[in-house]
Amino acid sequence: MRALVRIFSFAAKEITDIKRQPRLVLTLIMGPFLILLAFGLGYNSTQPPIHALLVVPENSGLPGNQQEYTRHIPPPFVIDGLYRNTEEALAKLQAGQTEVVIIFPEDTMQSIRSGHRATVQVIYRELDPIASSWIPYFTRAAIDSMNRQLVTQAISSTRLLENTSLSPQVIVAPLDAKTRNIVPYQPSVVIYYLPSAIALLLQHLAITLASFSLVRERLIGAIELFRVAPVGRTEVITGKYLGYGIVTLIVGVVLIASMMYFLGLPLLGSVYELAILLAALTFSSLGIGFFISAISKSESQAVQFSMLTLLASIFFSGFFLPIESLNEYARWISYILPVTYAIDSLKEVLLLGIHIKEENLYALGAIFLITTLASSFILGRDFKRK
Repeated sequence: MRALVRIFSFAAKEITDIKRQPRLVLTLIMGPFLILLAFGLGYNSTQPPIHALLVVPENSGLPGNQQEYTRHIPPPFVIDGLYRNTEEALAKLQAGQTEVVIIFPEDTMQSIRSGHRATVQVIYRELDPIASSWIPYFTRAAIDSMNRQLVTQAISSTRLLENTSLSPQVIVAPLDAKTRNIVPYQPSVVIYYLPSAIALLLQHLAITLASFSLVRERLIGAIELFRVAPVGRTEVITGKYLGYGIVTLIVGVVLIASMMYFLGLPLLGSVYELAILLAALTFSSLGIGFFISAISKSESQAVQFSMLTLLASIFFSGFFLPIESLNEYARWISYILPVTYAIDSLKEVLLLGIHIKEENLYALGAIFLITTLASSFILGRDFKRK
């Protein structure tokens, strides 16, 4: 009974310390909400336009009217001008006045009539590797559109249609495609990333709260008092887990409820499973935070370790890129981060309405157990030190 009293005393102490700092409470609750709200309201999921210049030589046999190409080259390309001289267009590309230069070869139509392909050069200046990988894809779509237009015009101007009732469009493209997605809910880009952002923010909050805890106790001399007081390391850690866990869970509930109300985040799964997942994420993250606090000798070290954990979570948790895109030897970093399992499970319970994978909960439990035992062992040495 006395052990429970001491545990709840430590929990109440941590909660009271947070309550005494109104700005901290406001930051804990409103900070993550405002960040997600700003992201949700400010993100534009449409593909940004790609500004392009055309180079159509005089002897290409192609029309010199810019509107003709604007009609047949699909978005995201935006045709800003048509030039007859290649050097002039490339100079504008080098100067950053356009993003892409599309160069048609000389004698384009003559090459096609003689049975040879005419190769269109697409030159671009893009540092971003992701954007750079998309430009060839959009280029292929634009060339396919122009090919269909050229073939349709060629068929329409010949006698190939005299003995058939088919239209030129059907002859050029006899097959069409219709896709259907069977997921129960098709989220927007913002809604799709909200569970990932919530998981990342809650993990970082829990780690930040816990990582300063034991360091602060050492700096103010509380560890020396604990050595002579009728309190054990288990009661200290358990009380801190309980106090910070309650605070983090409250923030998590407020955050998810706010996203549901303001941004339309759905909950297709079980509230019970969502509660279990939030608790598992919270306490496994607190475990990492207490381990950081146990091995840190100063607050600056705790800050550095917390930031390194945040950076690792951004790049290795599947937040932006799927874990499958990582090499096998790099995935072990993903597997020791609670947010990796929380992102997957939050999407399942919120967006898909299916049961959480048991192995994800087992992994979160293992992280909690291992980090708690390690923290308890290190703290035990501090308690015994003379």
